[in-house]
Amino acid sequence: MGFPTKLQSDNGTEFKNSLSKDLANAMGYDHRFITPLHPSANGLSERFVQTVKKLLAKSTNGVGNDWDEFLPSIQLAMNNRISKRLNSTPFSLMFARKMIEPYGFRSDKDKLKEVKGKPPTVAVKTGRMFSYFA
Repeated sequence: MGFPTKLQSDNGTEFKNSLSKDLANAMGYDHRFITPLHPSANGLSERFVQTVKKLLAKSTNGVGNDWDEFLPSIQLAMNNRISKRLNSTPFSLMFARKMIEPYGFRSDKDKLKEVKGKPPTVAVKTGRMFSYFA
């Protein structure tokens, strides 16, 4: 772990400019660019962005006015989701322990029964949090 030795990005102007080049030189990493007009070369990142978009759409019910308020919850859910390839969560690989989960993020769907009888907003928000793990 530590500072990356390589950075791969698309050819967007936010990445391909003198500031980015100077930063790469100063920090000592190799900044590589994918083939123009070929986003599949950055497939893993593109897939991650699609997952975040899908979860944002679910969270905001299609009304994206306050989408930024949902990002911490989405990040927490994604960092605690088990990767089939690695058979572990990103959080546990990073910190070598399981995440202490907030009540609403427990992946045990039976816990949804506990919110019955609670105010509707609590039930809806808790249900939404569980849907991230589905």
